[in-house]
Amino acid sequence: MINTALSTGVEGIRTGVNNAQQAAQTIASAGKKDDAIDQITEAVLELKASEQQVQASAEVIQTADEVLGTLIDTKA
Repeated sequence: MINTALSTGVEGIRTGVNNAQQAAQTIASAGKKDDAIDQITEAVLELKASEQQVQASAEVIQTADEVLGTLIDTKA
């Protein structure tokens, strides 16, 4: 159970970081195209969603760590 939670948290962080990198690339390459404002707006929203995903995934890892600590303390 703890292993699964940790793996899920790490994968969530990895996905969030990848999505943020893609959004940043979109912003960097938007340039002066006619639809640049729309692209940048979507990319900024994706960056915010990626940030929230990473934060939530970090909380999953932190909770799993706390549960593991509690289990170890209980066993000791």
